[in-house]
Amino acid sequence: MAAVSFAISSLLIVVAIFNVRYSQYERAVGYVAERHPKSIVASPLPTNTSVNEIFVQQGDSLIPGKAIASVVPDKDLPKNQFSANANSFFFAPQVKDSAEKSVIISSTVAGRVDNILVREGASLSPMQPLVTISTAEPRTYFQILAPGSVVSHLEVGSDISISISDINESDLAGYRGVVTRISHVGMSPMEVSSLLGIPPPPGPRYLIEVDPKTALNVEQQRVVRPGMSVLASIKTRERTLASWILNKKE
Repeated sequence: MAAVSFAISSLLIVVAIFNVRYSQYERAVGYVAERHPKSIVASPLPTNTSVNEIFVQQGDSLIPGKAIASVVPDKDLPKNQFSANANSFFFAPQVKDSAEKSVIISSTVAGRVDNILVREGASLSPMQPLVTISTAEPRTYFQILAPGSVVSHLEVGSDISISISDINESDLAGYRGVVTRISHVGMSPMEVSSLLGIPPPPGPRYLIEVDPKTALNVEQQRVVRPGMSVLASIKTRERTLASWILNKKE
């Protein structure tokens, strides 16, 4: 009976050696960053105009239909026209006893005005930008700087484990991320040192952008801030115990 048990145990061990797989991971440092989705509102008019009046200021909120500027075209136009590529439309207001044929440019998108790109009295050509706007709340993501030996094991869509070393609360410090972009140009050791405030690494580092797999909840948004240091754990190899043992014997 003991012999049978020993044989079964030995068989299970052999099966495990040739089938059980383990993963090797390497670590890379990085930091928390934010994306600010932006759009441009441009002139939808098919002709040149001059800017008569600007109705918005930096920091104003925009909603679809809000007037941005009054302009005077250099030729007659339809009463209204919509341009999807410009994120705007125009219409000609009905003003009695007015010789000036001005039209109003209004937004078709919502957001916050970041920059006003024209001034009153300036010329405006078709599709020329009027304002830039932030169209959504900033989104948190991670920028990782990894050596070429690690980058070679990654592709867009790869999963990465992220921990934020600046957060003491363990339930808020760990994240799962997915690679969205891998730089093809490496940063020099001195550039990495200057960016992260660490001693120069032994070789170049490649920038990897990683988005959280799920949006940050309220508690995570409370503690996660741009510039915080992060540590990424990246799987570089997966092998069986048998392959590891055989390599060790070589």
